[in-house]
Order: sequence, then C-alpha cells, then structure tokens
Amino acid sequence: MTNSARSPRVVMVRSDPSGSRLEPRNEGPPMTHADIRALALSLPEAEELPHFDRPSFRVRGKIFITLPPSKDGRDLVVLKLPPIVKESLQQTDPDAIVSLGAWEKPGSGWTQLDIGRMDSETLADLVRLAWRQVAPKRLIAGRANDRDL
Repeated sequence: MTNSARSPRVVMVRSDPSGSRLEPRNEGPPMTHADIRALALSLPEAEELPHFDRPSFRVRGKIFITLPPSKDGRDLVVLKLPPIVKESLQQTDPDAIVSLGAWEKPGSGWTQLDIGRMDSETLADLVRLAWRQVAPKRLIAGRANDRDL
C-alpha cells in the first residue's frame, strides 16, 4: 500500500494565538523502519538483536523497540513508553495506536504505533523516550547534556 492510500498522519498544532487549543494537522512523509533502525542504533550502547520474528533494539539487554512486520499494509513499531504518554497518544490520535492483542498488558507501557500516522519529529522523540525508559540511570546521567536524548 502506498503512503497516499494510508490514513493521514496527524500532528497536534496550536490553532490560536493563545496556544490554548490544539488541532490536528497532517505532516510530511513518515519515518520508515530503516529510519527508526538508524536512530535507535545511534543511541548510546544500543544494539540490534532478534526478538522472535522481528528486530529488536536493546540497551544493556533491555528491549526498548521492536519492529514487527507490516499489518494490513501499515508499518508498525512497538515502543516501551511511560503509560501516561500512551494515554496521551490515545487521546490525541487513537487511530495511531494498534492493539498488541494478547500481549496488551495495562500499565506495561508497551505501545504499538502505526508509523504512517506519526510525524517524524514526534516519532523520533518517542524512540528516544523509549531508550530512556530502559537505559540505566548512570548511562542517562552521563548524557544529561546531550540534547538528542
């Protein structure tokens, strides 16, 4: 399925000068699995290892991202996010979240997203956040001045 046939990606933008109201807006091309792989591997001590039938990205053995196969023509990513971030994503664009089925565990933070619904900047931020969720505190603290984390 081509990007033009996909549901539009939604980005929340300020719709009034006071900045009090957010409205959805479509953005440019989404990230690809290759983009996500490159970003994940650029993070400190990240490595790629198989996890069942899919690539996973880990820091010191802990998974922060998996790249499942496409589903219904949609490219997906599974990220370890704080539950509050998952809740926020559900409120701003519920169609961006794809159920993990039997693997869905409340409060776990594991969140499967339709890459085509996410703008590149937001998805890149979520990849970095997923890394921070599992990276050791000392590793994070050692990178406190790194604005890309």
